[in-house]
Amino acid sequence: MNQPFTLAGAVTSRFHRLLGWSGIGLGALELLSPKTITAALGVQGKEGLIQAYGAHEIGTGILLLSGKKPRGIWSRLIGDALNAALLVSALRRDNPKRGNAALALAALAGLILFDLNDD
Repeated sequence: MNQPFTLAGAVTSRFHRLLGWSGIGLGALELLSPKTITAALGVQGKEGLIQAYGAHEIGTGILLLSGKKPRGIWSRLIGDALNAALLVSALRRDNPKRGNAALALAALAGLILFDLNDD
């Protein structure tokens, strides 16, 4: 049975489509330009890991676009945890790009809070 239309539901649905397409775009960037990303974060040598994260991001985007919201949100949270682990490792004192990693980690924390509060 179809659920009744609500403005909040329409906005949430539209936002999840935006997240899906954004994830696919970010994933493509990670797959195609891992050296740029690792250089910006000071984690050179982790290009394969960044590409794996890109593949995961694309898969998550597809889940969100397909309407499998609970799976898409859980997939996002798993990806967020993996990204956080890499970013925390980039905060070491000898990393001249640790400021970039800290900024990325702060942005990721905001996304994690959004994902945890998503109903």
